Amino acid sequence: AAAGPPAPPDSRLTERIRPPHCHPAPPIGASGPPSAQPTPAPGVMRGCIASAGRLRGPAAAAAPARVTAAAHSARRGMASPPGSLGEDFAAAMAARRSPRSFDPSAEMPRDTVTALLRTMQRAPSSFNAQPYVCIVVRGDRRAAVAKAMLGANASRVRDASATFVFAADLQPTLLTPRLLEIEREAGAPEQYLSQLPAMISLFGSSSVLASTIKSTVSHLASPLLPMPALSAPAHSWSSKNAALAAQLLMDAAASRGWATAPMEGYDERRMHAAVGLPTERYGLVMVVAVGRPGDGEEGRAPKPRYGLGEVAFDGEYGVGWAEAAAAAEPDEPGEEGV
Repeated sequence: AAAGPPAPPDSRLTERIRPPHCHPAPPIGASGPPSAQPTPAPGVMRGCIASAGRLRGPAAAAAPARVTAAAHSARRGMASPPGSLGEDFAAAMAARRSPRSFDPSAEMPRDTVTALLRTMQRAPSSFNAQPYVCIVVRGDRRAAVAKAMLGANASRVRDASATFVFAADLQPTLLTPRLLEIEREAGAPEQYLSQLPAMISLFGSSSVLASTIKSTVSHLASPLLPMPALSAPAHSWSSKNAALAAQLLMDAAASRGWATAPMEGYDERRMHAAVGLPTERYGLVMVVAVGRPGDGEEGRAPKPRYGLGEVAFDGEYGVGWAEAAAAAEPDEPGEEGV
């Protein structure tokens, strides 16, 4: 029998190195307009671009073109086509829930943990300071961490495949030398680098006196020009950054089929001791257990949420967001009819 047409030379290579968050693309060399091809969602665009940068041969030329076309559509606010990354992500988030128990026999491969951590690192961070740490707890280490948890959270940690302890850096200004190093290596302008230490100190100073002075200046200047809120201590600023990283890790886990349970019920002193965190340098933010759902979790529906108009407002507080607009609205000003 005659052999079928040969596969494009780079198609298998493309599939092998494309990360899980990138939607399967058509074979390299396939015809058709970019709009007919899968459209990555904005939140995963950079990961797809990064994977395209590792391609070779024809794939290296074709993949960025597909991503660029998708990025253009995303910027214009176009709805994701059925089966796209946008819809897949929305479905994964709609199904996400925090199980009451985990399957103790389920193991998470180390490369999966690494993949989750790599995605976590792409979380947005103020001035790219990344003022947090994440400690991964697996295997025999789970018992010590479980003893620091409160109530049913202890069994969650004991049975989870991996637990991630997030802590905020209470002295983020100490990160400045290393941050300047990596930013300079990445080609950041010297003018920006010269201002970076002062900006991090502005938001991340742990001195009580400095915080008082900044708060007073901010309060007095606010009537004249927009000013940031500088009254919060470094713990608050760093915790916001850590929370973004924790959420992205949970999203990444959910997209791979893993269940996640964020927890704040723990004894902080015991937790510091269990994972070796210096108390003067780090403050706990949350603990995230990740694993497969345990017995009795199958089919349990996600928790209900308030109505969208109760938590989201249109332009000002009190005007509940309506899912359907009263009149047709253009995506962007000046784009009618495009």
